[in-house]
Amino acid sequence: MSVAAEGDVPLRRYRRRILGWGAVVVLGIYAGGAAIAEPRVEDDLEARVVAEFNEAGVGPVTVSFSGQDGTLSCGDGPVPIDDDLLRRSRDVWGVNSIEIDASCSASGTDDTPATTTTSSAPPVTDPPVTTAPAPTTTVSLDVDDVGTVIANDSQFSTLAGLIRDAGLGETFAQEGPFTIFAPTNEAFQALGPDVVAALGRDQELLATVLRHHATASVTRSADITDGAIDMLDGSSTVAAATTDEVTLTSGSAVATIVEADLDASNGVVHAIDAVLLPADALSDVPAAAPLVSATLRDGVLTLSGTVDGEPQRVRLLAAGSVLGAENVVDEVVVDADASLADGEVDRFAALVAAVPNDLVSAEITISGAGLSLTGVYADEATRDAVLAVVSGLDESAEDGATVVVDLVAREQATDESAATLEEDLNALVAQSPILFEPASAAISEESAATLARVAAVSRRLGGIIVEIQGHTDTDGTPVNNQLLSQSRAEAVLAALVDRGVPRDALRAAGFGGSQPIVDADGNEDKDASRRVEFLVTVP
Repeated sequence: MSVAAEGDVPLRRYRRRILGWGAVVVLGIYAGGAAIAEPRVEDDLEARVVAEFNEAGVGPVTVSFSGQDGTLSCGDGPVPIDDDLLRRSRDVWGVNSIEIDASCSASGTDDTPATTTTSSAPPVTDPPVTTAPAPTTTVSLDVDDVGTVIANDSQFSTLAGLIRDAGLGETFAQEGPFTIFAPTNEAFQALGPDVVAALGRDQELLATVLRHHATASVTRSADITDGAIDMLDGSSTVAAATTDEVTLTSGSAVATIVEADLDASNGVVHAIDAVLLPADALSDVPAAAPLVSATLRDGVLTLSGTVDGEPQRVRLLAAGSVLGAENVVDEVVVDADASLADGEVDRFAALVAAVPNDLVSAEITISGAGLSLTGVYADEATRDAVLAVVSGLDESAEDGATVVVDLVAREQATDESAATLEEDLNALVAQSPILFEPASAAISEESAATLARVAAVSRRLGGIIVEIQGHTDTDGTPVNNQLLSQSRAEAVLAALVDRGVPRDALRAAGFGGSQPIVDADGNEDKDASRRVEFLVTVP
């Protein structure tokens, strides 16, 4: 079960791969009496660091490397080395650290002690050829570019295929630098087959979406801070960082880094658990069509979709019976070619049966992405009741499938929204009156469906008082009429409480025959006078 407000995923820091520099074994290959030896990697680093100083007109200096750790010396006496030059020498690709020998003077002083500066650059790989006064040798080491890192990791197989389809493989093999926020296979599955298919059909759209997951810089997870991140497609995402996780938000999509700092020769890759879609990028792509759906609005349940036989259809209709047959709209189609599993239908039906009493409104769907529930709850108790049902369904699922849940609290009333709700209630009972047994406060059984809808509408908003007003015709004595109207109002109140409306949100008042309904000629319409009306206020 995944709930939109929850879903904390611990951030797993990927341990950087550190390439150890062992002793260089010189392989002598003799041809015509001449030996050819592999050049040392250290020679290349030494030449490129010295080149930084020569370019700045600072020197003479010498540097010696053991692996990726170097020592800078000034044999002809102290040389002033400012902080910017020190930073540039440290940032030479492949340098891990540089120790300043006492023979030099950092920042222009002669007594600067030896210091060690550690680079945050990843291990050296395929260093670029740089023209320098000293001979330079480029050595290729086995660290992949960001595109190859993705292609070689099975959790990114969908992404790797899309990068290839979009023609971005060469782009991500370039010098960069790049930071790639890489959606996992599960992240693409959550989009649904229709969206993935749409991306496959439109190469330009696909390239835009993929560029929306890349930046033109190297940003390790520890360096991500709250705020906007500019992406290669020209738009941005919003990052939020805590001690436990880093999330990225783009429109309605929220992705969490689930595996961080996968090093590459031209940047870094972070695995994320959702696809970040640029605003309006998929506005023309239809959402994944549900196989079956149930929509609950104001006490009316609409069932639609395709099932593979009458037994499945009957199970769905039976699940909605709690609302009364009159409040269930059957749009289910039977097609023997439908591929809806019985187990999934049973899980769907269990949710359908649970939500009318506990949610203000809801939508339940079975699609290619699985079973999902979105809805509005009145209070935490009703929300928890639904989540308990979902938890039971998740535990009993043989295939390990979970229900994707997105529940939000209902709106609190304003004077305007309360007035609209009052109009809706009175329009409802004008069309389908609440009926009583003759000269009695007993509600007629045929009004059960109306009461279910009245209860649902009454729960639409929080922070309101619904007054139930009972009226009679003018026959009989005023005292008896007032007592009967009060009893009928209280009977409706009790029926609404039974259907989930909080008791403290209801009031009952009887008006007897004091407000009859008359026609233009002043004649009473006795049937119309015998009625229940509603007054909705915000206390």
